[in-house]
Amino acid sequence: MLHRYGLKEVGLISLKSCHSANPEFVTDFLNALTEKKVKVGWILGYKGTINTTPRGKHVYISRIDSIAHRWFKIKLPDRYRVRIFEGNTRVINPNSPRYNHFTGINLADFDDD
Repeated sequence: MLHRYGLKEVGLISLKSCHSANPEFVTDFLNALTEKKVKVGWILGYKGTINTTPRGKHVYISRIDSIAHRWFKIKLPDRYRVRIFEGNTRVINPNSPRYNHFTGINLADFDDD
Protein backbone atom coordinates (compact mmCIF):
# COMPACT_ATOMS: atom_id res chain seq x y z
CA MET A 1 0.00 0.00 0.00
CA LEU A 2 2.79 2.46 0.83
CA HIS A 3 4.27 1.88 -2.62
CA ARG A 4 0.90 2.46 -4.31
CA TYR A 5 0.78 5.92 -2.73
CA GLY A 6 4.16 6.80 -4.18
CA LEU A 7 6.60 5.93 -1.40
CA LYS A 8 10.05 5.38 -2.89
CA GLU A 9 12.32 5.87 0.12
CA VAL A 10 11.98 6.55 3.82
CA GLY A 11 14.48 7.03 6.64
CA LEU A 12 12.44 5.49 9.48
CA ILE A 13 9.15 3.61 9.59
CA SER A 14 7.69 3.35 13.10
CA LEU A 15 5.20 0.50 13.44
CA LYS A 16 2.93 1.46 16.32
CA SER A 17 1.18 -1.83 16.89
CA CYS A 18 1.46 -4.64 19.41
CA HIS A 19 4.46 -6.95 19.03
CA SER A 20 5.56 -5.20 15.84
CA ALA A 21 9.20 -5.85 16.78
CA ASN A 22 8.74 -9.53 15.90
CA PRO A 23 11.75 -10.32 13.66
CA GLU A 24 9.71 -12.55 11.32
CA PHE A 25 7.12 -9.83 10.80
CA VAL A 26 9.73 -7.13 10.22
CA THR A 27 11.63 -9.37 7.79
CA ASP A 28 8.46 -10.05 5.78
CA PHE A 29 7.53 -6.35 5.86
CA LEU A 30 10.99 -5.28 4.69
CA ASN A 31 11.06 -7.96 1.98
CA ALA A 32 7.69 -6.77 0.66
CA LEU A 33 8.95 -3.19 0.48
CA THR A 34 12.23 -4.29 -1.11
CA GLU A 35 10.32 -6.20 -3.82
CA LYS A 36 8.56 -2.93 -4.65
CA LYS A 37 11.95 -1.14 -4.82
CA VAL A 38 11.19 0.97 -1.73
CA LYS A 39 14.33 2.03 0.14
CA VAL A 40 14.03 1.86 3.93
CA GLY A 41 16.68 3.06 6.38
CA TRP A 42 15.25 1.79 9.67
CA ILE A 43 12.15 0.06 11.01
CA LEU A 44 11.06 0.58 14.61
CA GLY A 45 8.65 -1.85 16.28
CA TYR A 46 7.22 -2.25 19.76
CA LYS A 47 8.34 -5.29 21.76
CA GLY A 48 5.12 -5.96 23.66
CA THR A 49 1.49 -5.03 23.95
CA ILE A 50 0.88 -1.31 23.63
CA ASN A 51 -1.92 0.85 24.94
CA THR A 52 -2.83 4.34 23.88
CA THR A 53 -4.42 6.83 26.26
CA PRO A 54 -7.97 7.94 25.50
CA ARG A 55 -6.61 11.17 24.02
CA GLY A 56 -4.17 9.20 21.88
CA LYS A 57 -1.16 11.09 23.16
CA HIS A 58 1.02 8.42 24.75
CA VAL A 59 1.77 4.79 24.05
CA TYR A 60 2.62 2.42 26.88
CA ILE A 61 3.83 -1.15 26.73
CA SER A 62 3.40 -2.07 30.36
CA ARG A 63 1.86 -1.00 33.61
CA ILE A 64 5.33 0.05 34.82
CA ASP A 65 5.75 2.32 31.79
CA SER A 66 2.32 3.84 32.41
CA ILE A 67 3.07 4.47 36.10
CA ALA A 68 6.49 5.94 35.31
CA HIS A 69 4.88 8.43 32.96
CA ARG A 70 1.91 9.30 35.15
CA TRP A 71 3.80 9.70 38.42
CA PHE A 72 7.25 10.79 37.33
CA LYS A 73 6.57 12.27 33.86
CA ILE A 74 9.16 9.94 32.31
CA LYS A 75 8.99 6.92 30.06
CA LEU A 76 11.05 3.78 30.10
CA PRO A 77 14.11 3.89 27.85
CA ASP A 78 13.57 2.70 24.30
CA ARG A 79 15.70 -0.39 24.90
CA TYR A 80 12.82 -1.74 27.04
CA ARG A 81 10.02 -0.65 24.73
CA VAL A 82 11.13 -0.90 21.12
CA ARG A 83 13.49 -2.68 18.79
CA ILE A 84 15.08 -0.99 15.81
CA PHE A 85 15.93 -2.93 12.66
CA GLU A 86 18.28 -1.84 9.93
CA GLY A 87 16.53 -1.58 6.59
CA ASN A 88 17.71 -2.17 3.04
CA THR A 89 19.56 1.11 2.53
CA ARG A 90 22.01 3.21 4.51
CA VAL A 91 20.86 6.49 6.01
CA ILE A 92 22.68 8.94 8.22
CA ASN A 93 21.43 8.80 11.80
CA PRO A 94 20.04 12.09 13.02
CA ASN A 95 22.41 13.73 15.50
CA SER A 96 20.06 13.77 18.47
CA PRO A 97 19.62 11.87 21.73
CA ARG A 98 16.46 10.22 20.35
CA TYR A 99 18.53 8.16 17.91
CA ASN A 100 21.60 7.38 20.03
CA HIS A 101 20.28 3.88 20.71
CA PHE A 102 20.65 2.95 17.01
CA THR A 103 24.16 1.80 17.86
CA GLY A 104 23.01 -0.02 20.98
CA ILE A 105 21.81 -3.46 21.88
CA ASN A 106 18.40 -3.19 20.18
CA LEU A 107 19.77 -2.90 16.67
CA ALA A 108 19.02 -5.85 14.40
CA ASP A 109 21.03 -5.96 11.19
CA PHE A 110 19.57 -7.82 8.21
CA ASP A 111 22.55 -7.15 5.93
CA ASP A 112 24.76 -10.04 4.90
CA ASP A 113 27.98 -8.06 5.39
